Amino acid sequence: MAEAAPVTSETDGESYQSLEGVSIATTLRKMRATLSRSELKVAAVLLSNYPVAGLVNISSLARKAGVSDPTVTRLVTKLGFDGFASFKASLQSELEQRLMPPSRIDALGSDTQMETLASSATFLSTEISRSFVSLNPDDVECALVALADLQKHIYVCGGRVSSALAQIFSWSLEVLRPKVSLIGATPGKRVNALLDISSDSVLVVFDYRRYQADTVALARQAKDHHATVILFTDPYLSPAASFADVVLYASIAGLTPFDSMTPSLALLETVISMLISRIGEGARGRVKKYAELSETFENFTRSY
Repeated sequence: MAEAAPVTSETDGESYQSLEGVSIATTLRKMRATLSRSELKVAAVLLSNYPVAGLVNISSLARKAGVSDPTVTRLVTKLGFDGFASFKASLQSELEQRLMPPSRIDALGSDTQMETLASSATFLSTEISRSFVSLNPDDVECALVALADLQKHIYVCGGRVSSALAQIFSWSLEVLRPKVSLIGATPGKRVNALLDISSDSVLVVFDYRRYQADTVALARQAKDHHATVILFTDPYLSPAASFADVVLYASIAGLTPFDSMTPSLALLETVISMLISRIGEGARGRVKKYAELSETFENFTRSY
């Protein structure tokens, strides 16, 4: 799979590099605390309809953000580009990457099974590490605060493939805390959920490349209902990021023709682990009670 050149920025002594060398949006999100008020206006416009919002001339972008052309130039420079033209070219490359069909074949090319296993372990562990390093700690903290609020009702949904992640996350949360619902994939299930989603709700969305329009629509509607929206996605960013309060992204680089969910699963399990510590004894008590109830049901099943 073709990859663009890395997007790297040095700001106030801190280095940012987006996963897979493509996503300007992930870099922008991580740099927010270092940007001026005017630069934040440009970033907000870019992220509101990413990456399309940046595929205009510099004056049009500046005008939409209500800033001067030099402000846009300063932001582009902070992102590591030598000019607006190269910035636009990178956005265009990202758009193409978003739409790229599965193409990776025989990525390892090793001669033996043991070599393949070793290469696979190295590759996947590297992608997990890169994903974790690229996360903004403030975003992780915001997600934990929302998920640990036992007064909130948590709704979880995923797409064609990411529904597996959604099910794992929902099931784990059900054990750790009350008020958790997994939203089904059918339009009816999503509409039914929206009847109850409100400012007292948290919607956790899983949406990855070749994003689903109905999942994005659910995130938008939930935000309209004043819910907190947490998005798990890839470095290219689902369009649902425009409506999300928190965006947690992980690499999708894999060893097959299909995008890998391994780094996302590792991130998911890490968030669950951190959430157990955040909720504390309440979560541990529910886990203990779950084990006891499971044993009771197991014995009951065996007796019949």
